[in-house]
Amino acid sequence: MCRRVSFFSARAFTLIEMLAAVAILGALVAILLPSLSAVRTAADGGRCVANLHNMALAFKAYAQDNDGYLPAPRYANPGTPASNPNPQGSTWQMELAPYTTGPLRANNIYRLKEVPIGQNTQICPTYLKMFPSQTAMRDSGLNAAGYGMNLNLNVGGQDINFGGRIYNRFKEIGILRPATSILVGDSADYHIDCRTGTWQYMSPTATKPDGCNSGAPKRHNGKANYLFADGHVETLTPEAALPLLKFNP
Repeated sequence: MCRRVSFFSARAFTLIEMLAAVAILGALVAILLPSLSAVRTAADGGRCVANLHNMALAFKAYAQDNDGYLPAPRYANPGTPASNPNPQGSTWQMELAPYTTGPLRANNIYRLKEVPIGQNTQICPTYLKMFPSQTAMRDSGLNAAGYGMNLNLNVGGQDINFGGRIYNRFKEIGILRPATSILVGDSADYHIDCRTGTWQYMSPTATKPDGCNSGAPKRHNGKANYLFADGHVETLTPEAALPLLKFNP
């Protein structure tokens, strides 16, 4: 004789068991979220390093096309004496743009920041996340996309910051000790200027979201990424980077 089994005879979850399951899932999410965040942060840092490697190639290509000269950090304003200014009349970022992003709609930093981040090695992904969107970063009014040039490079025994040298292109071969000379690094401005021998920390603002007036020494988990003049890239603590960013006679 067959025994009939009712559909409703299966035991249902009690409210307590359901609450326990939800609590376990919540605990697992709480455990996994920081790990996922750390993975994303590490991925952004790795992408930033890759950007700087690509920028090294762009600097090399620029020098080959410009008689061995690298771009000047800053554009020369009308009336500013400059013997060898950037031909495009803008900062070093725009001089490199043909080698990093290709043709732009116009020759200014805002058009450079319009290029999608996946096609743009001049935007640090961590820097972009400090704004609500790429459009917000583009319209921020900043002459930066996440990287700045070191203004205290020793070129031929002089730094490139004073006496109008900031407006003039300089010979790549003139950089002294290229293996220990930082060329470009994380920054919320077009430059990194540590002439005082200290980091100029400040409260984060809309124009300086990294909390540093020049540079971004703690952008990637308390460190920052730097491209050296010989083409290699390092991730350094603020303390380790500072001596390499000062003018070294």
